[in-house]
Amino acid sequence: MPSGDVELMHRIWMLILLLTAGIACSNRGVETHPVTQLPPLPDDAPIYLFVRAEELPECPWETIGSVRAEPGWLDRQDERDAVSAAVRRMGGQAVLLESRDDVEPRVIRFLSPYSFCDPRK
Repeated sequence: MPSGDVELMHRIWMLILLLTAGIACSNRGVETHPVTQLPPLPDDAPIYLFVRAEELPECPWETIGSVRAEPGWLDRQDERDAVSAAVRRMGGQAVLLESRDDVEPRVIRFLSPYSFCDPRK
């Protein structure tokens, strides 16, 4: 097979892989942008919400990525649930918004176990 055909086949497969990965990382209009690969959390794990202007978690934490939601997502329970599910799949424990209108909050996880630190204090 000529090298141009091989290169075209590689590009097509790469495009298919990227499209498949994009579909796998999205849910109900929520896109995920992880910066690290972590195991997902259980479906019933709590997801905390922090708005930077109002409070920050006192527990040590790190950013593990972000999610992108539709404008007004915070006002709709189904979209909040979709964001929480996406955060759990990323292995995150909370979202950190710059403001209540933020459509791309950071996903964070706490560095200390809950037995040593309550994230809401």
